[in-house]
Amino acid sequence: VKNNLSLVSSLISLKETALGSKPDLSDLRNQVKAIEKVHESLQESDDITHINLRSHVADILSSVFQSSTGHHVTIENSIPDVSVPTKAAVPLGLIINETATNALQHGFTGQGECRFTVTMEEDSTGENYILTISNTGRPFPADVDIDNPQGLGLQLVSALVAQLRGTLELQREPQTVFTI
Repeated sequence: VKNNLSLVSSLISLKETALGSKPDLSDLRNQVKAIEKVHESLQESDDITHINLRSHVADILSSVFQSSTGHHVTIENSIPDVSVPTKAAVPLGLIINETATNALQHGFTGQGECRFTVTMEEDSTGENYILTISNTGRPFPADVDIDNPQGLGLQLVSALVAQLRGTLELQREPQTVFTI
């Protein structure tokens, strides 16, 4: 709990710096909810070292898209029914939360179908998982450098992917696809 509260405090500080005088804390609120979901799952579980990733992701996506106004988003959650260590569930949840929030704020324009998809599968070695996050919103902007992100959200995603000792790939068109 102490580490997660420290994480929340750091997220708030980063957000305050990034916002300056224009406070829109909706994405911060969703980040905190993503961490809350881990604690809720732990309270309800007999095993406090692991969390069912499929239901954790479903809770996060429901929370993010439930708060949206003006957009009906179809959610496709193709995460297998696996349990992951709590240390991995928090960063994975925050990555998914951040990409969903960004899709909602910047990708979905109200034109066409709004679909957000999360899939995960084992790689060919069976030692790692590949997480794919995509949406049918506008293509990811060409001028945003994924390797040197300027925005707080992408900086957070990059840091969390590094924490998981993963890699991050981005397909910009025809739709945005993050592969971790």
